[in-house]
Amino acid sequence: MILENDKIAFRRENLQKEVSEMEVTITPLSPPPSIQIVERKGIGHPDVLADSIAEVASIAYSSYCLKNFGTVLHHNFDKVVVRGGLAKSEFGSGTMQAPVMIEINGRCSDCFGNQQIPFQDIIEEAVKRFLARILPHLKPRWVNIEFKTTTFSHSQYWFRPRDITDVPDAFKPHANDTALTIGYWPLSPTEELALKIEKLFYLPNGQPKYSQIGQDIKILIHQTPTNLTIIMCVPLIAQLTHSSQEYQDTIEQIHEDVKNCVLESELGIRKINLFINTADKRKRPESHYLLVTGSCLEAGEEGVVGRANPLQGVIASFRPHSVEAPFGKNPQYHVGKVWGFLAQKVAWYLSQVLNSPVEVQIINRNGDDLLDPYNISIATTQEVSPEEIESEIKKLIEATDYRSELLKGAVIPKVGGWQP
Repeated sequence: MILENDKIAFRRENLQKEVSEMEVTITPLSPPPSIQIVERKGIGHPDVLADSIAEVASIAYSSYCLKNFGTVLHHNFDKVVVRGGLAKSEFGSGTMQAPVMIEINGRCSDCFGNQQIPFQDIIEEAVKRFLARILPHLKPRWVNIEFKTTTFSHSQYWFRPRDITDVPDAFKPHANDTALTIGYWPLSPTEELALKIEKLFYLPNGQPKYSQIGQDIKILIHQTPTNLTIIMCVPLIAQLTHSSQEYQDTIEQIHEDVKNCVLESELGIRKINLFINTADKRKRPESHYLLVTGSCLEAGEEGVVGRANPLQGVIASFRPHSVEAPFGKNPQYHVGKVWGFLAQKVAWYLSQVLNSPVEVQIINRNGDDLLDPYNISIATTQEVSPEEIESEIKKLIEATDYRSELLKGAVIPKVGGWQP
């Protein structure tokens, strides 16, 4: 039966939780499964590049705003799309035939009062500088950047603030949305192995170790109690690989390096199956994984924010996950960004305090105090009271300048994954 409005017994506001303190729930953590499947998309993968570009754009824009206006203005670049170009490659040579297209989608403030913000120039410079470091074989002239941003909003001055009073989160951030964010620590040995294998191809400073190997490396690991199967795609740079024999020699050396890395991991696996560039078995010249730029962006492939690795750095079939991707979101008030980062930091911190693996699931409500989540669910192997956990979390939050850490690149995808 539908009640008339004046006879409704419960008003909407009475249904909302009226508390100023977060709720903490503690549950026992299940042991890891005996079968694990872990995937790592390397930093040159189109989806990872989309995540990185979105974050680089946000950092560059935010830094400009802080320097010029004293606060981060409203923006979100979390819908970046990278559209692949086209290259022709063969042993010893390669040419780019169509450029890569990067779409900067989202919304951002294009002015502050009467001062215009040259956001397109700021972002384009930052993105091209980033790509030159991540993909050293991708020449700047092979990249075109398109801006499809708007200032549309139901709030007239949200993206065109007249002064600081039109940026309320500059004074006290509130959650801009209802969201679930997830963190966990530590990584399992299988997750760590996926990251360790990619690190074989990089120097400690994150720069490529081998000029003839590209950056669009993918690693998939299937671990059972007795077997470990690793399937890898590793591109070689066409203009630096001069023959099929040279290609095969390089793959064999990679095979040996990866096998040694696995043996050093002490996983206790009896049998190791390692496959690299399995399409090569077709024995056709075009089946060799040869790239001009180091990324499959040159083969027409596309990248979209949120389709790559979560913040921890690996896609693990046995882990809880949310659809929140922090990349490109506003570092001042967006729950998907701020609590995507803080959830992971809470998991790491509590794992040290409790000497236990920890999984964290955090719920924020739209409009609530950003730093006072609605609920935090903690899964751990230790017996601990919610009050103790709440106290520890509050200490961590008070000691964390999250905006500063985010603007220093805390969530930009990196070789080796997220580090505390």
